[in-house]
Amino acid sequence: MEVGRQNTGVKKVVATWAKEAAARHHQERMAGRPGGGLSYWLARRLILTRVHAALGLERAAHPTTGGFYSSAAPLSTQTFSYFLSLDMPIMELLGSSETGGPQTACLKGSGMRRGSVGRGYPHFETAILNPDENGIGEIATRGRNVFLGYMWDEEKTREVVTAEGWVLSGDLGRQDEDGFFYVCGRMKEILITGGGENVSPVPIEDDIKAGLGEVVSQAVVVGDQRKHLAVLLTLRTELDAMGQPTDTLHPQVVEWLRSLGSTATSTQEIIDEDSVEVRAAIQAALNSSNTRVVSKAAMVRKFLLLPEDFSMAGGELTPTLKVKRHFVCEKYSTRIEEMYQHEEISSMW
Repeated sequence: MEVGRQNTGVKKVVATWAKEAAARHHQERMAGRPGGGLSYWLARRLILTRVHAALGLERAAHPTTGGFYSSAAPLSTQTFSYFLSLDMPIMELLGSSETGGPQTACLKGSGMRRGSVGRGYPHFETAILNPDENGIGEIATRGRNVFLGYMWDEEKTREVVTAEGWVLSGDLGRQDEDGFFYVCGRMKEILITGGGENVSPVPIEDDIKAGLGEVVSQAVVVGDQRKHLAVLLTLRTELDAMGQPTDTLHPQVVEWLRSLGSTATSTQEIIDEDSVEVRAAIQAALNSSNTRVVSKAAMVRKFLLLPEDFSMAGGELTPTLKVKRHFVCEKYSTRIEEMYQHEEISSMW
């Protein structure tokens, strides 16, 4: 992306054309149509294969023998779409050791959907157990692929394997009319609002990040036993040589701030500056996200901007880059309490 932003003039026009041709081709393929065409053929031959070679991924990007796969943590729609435009479709899958590997997986072409972990395999059963009114329930699998239990631990085994033989994944999900599964969060991550409604925070967080994709790095929804939901946000920053976030904001974030009249170059400066325009821009994105939630209880009313991005070194991320939700809430518990002390529904730093 950094290299692409440095392109100007004809080079930028050609690169944009090539990415649009690739994205259009794969969208057609996902819809069950052949895709291709002269523009895609030229874009791949003249531009995109050079990008693959420059990345050292020409074999993985081969249209028939190659492939890119993602698992263990959700893939953002922004990342999916960007690599799709580089003719590098990323296929998500869901699985575990207990199920002998993948439970569901995307396949190239019509077997892939944006945001989906694919369909179940025909050799065993994968289903949504106890779905709610929105079709969201726990993803479970049974068949000859699943394990018999944890050795010498019957209690743990009974927690994971039901009497009917279903192995519980701990993942909340839904299945669409075409059989594609979508992960909506973890069972243990469910928030129960002060009104007693169950809310899955992950879809809300993903939608907020999609709306502020160029600016926001992490979003963590909080609100367990509260009157309403709020979200903790971190902004994108430059990384050091070890890949850890620094205090310096990413150039795209700085550019976004400049467009709003802010001169800040770090998150702390934004907090100190307390710009009305920046607040309004973030709140507008949250308002837009609130129009797409499944219920009124899932609306985010406030936001808290955190002074630094999450990292493994800081303890907020696991080795697979999943956010340690409880750790984050504990680390910033004082600031979260301060935010909720204000009765009015407004944005708070």
